[in-house]
Amino acid sequence: MQVLPEKWSLPSIVVIIVQIGNIAPLIFSLIKNKPQLRWSMVIVLCMGISSLIFLSCFWWWTYEIFGKERSLMLFIGTFIAASADCLSNLVFWPYVGQFPRSYITAMGTGESLSSAVSAIVATIQKAIGFSPSIFFIILTVIVLLCSVAFAVLEIKYAKSLAELAKSKSMPISSLSSGDEVVSGTTSIKPIWREHLPIFVIIASIAFVQNGLNPSLISVACRFYKNAHWISQNALFVASPLSSIAASFFQPRKSISIAICIWVSTSIYIVVASARAAPIFEDEAIGTGVMATVAILSGASLAYSKVSAMLWIRSKHQAIISGTTDEKPVTPIPYNKEYTQRLLTHAGVSMQVGSVIGAVSMFLLVNVAGVFAAKY
Repeated sequence: MQVLPEKWSLPSIVVIIVQIGNIAPLIFSLIKNKPQLRWSMVIVLCMGISSLIFLSCFWWWTYEIFGKERSLMLFIGTFIAASADCLSNLVFWPYVGQFPRSYITAMGTGESLSSAVSAIVATIQKAIGFSPSIFFIILTVIVLLCSVAFAVLEIKYAKSLAELAKSKSMPISSLSSGDEVVSGTTSIKPIWREHLPIFVIIASIAFVQNGLNPSLISVACRFYKNAHWISQNALFVASPLSSIAASFFQPRKSISIAICIWVSTSIYIVVASARAAPIFEDEAIGTGVMATVAILSGASLAYSKVSAMLWIRSKHQAIISGTTDEKPVTPIPYNKEYTQRLLTHAGVSMQVGSVIGAVSMFLLVNVAGVFAAKY
């Protein structure tokens, strides 16, 4: 197996490259005449497939840059894949927003399963010992299957599903791209200001899910060798089930409990990572507690993410019939355009939280040495 010149510094470099991939959502947001969502989906999927094919063919190619050998092809392929992944939050969620509510749950469950699938492939790779090229080829096949599923959805079912959702909605021609308008009044409320709490929650979920946990869970588990393995395997099942479970409860009420769980488990993970000695001297007890904390953290985050998206999906426009105060307010269960804009803002919130989480954890771990016990 070829060893790349960066050796053990490679993971931290890849983390930074992944975050640089957030330039893709920035560029996308600045485009005035954006392609239709279906074509944006195609672009994202093509970027993902091409990056994986590129990596399977060239990941080991190195070049001398500023006097040192660098894994340039690996970095380029990683950047393209990361750009597609970052862009997906701004495209996939608004796309499913045009369909019935259950598709939000399906989207969240699919995200949980995608992480599980890649982890399973990595586990098989460690057991069998096949090369990184084979690993990337397997992921390419998986993404191709996902692309076929999207094509079937778009060609055969999308129109009827959109019509089903549309039958319960009413178009709001006066709604601007960044404002929430209440017809019959002069009130115009920016989406960010009106729904700031839920966007902060979504950003916080992304902060922990994509920044804190990936950086610190392995550090927190360093004294208990089996805890990380147990928790990761348990989350293969727990995360998708948690995503599905979110659809059976009122999102605005049930999300509070889930938030309390992942906030408290995050505190435990941070404390365990910063300590130079284990919290529990008994290895069996420590392993059980640490594995339970990691499982609760991952499951509650998956639950919170779907609940937050369902909460946004349940937002409706209040249309006042007429201009007098005596007229009743007629709630609209669903408005396609408004919901898609909300979900786009939610995608931006995810990316902001992910960037802040990954960069801050990188600085704390690798620069400030706050969690120096890792070494």
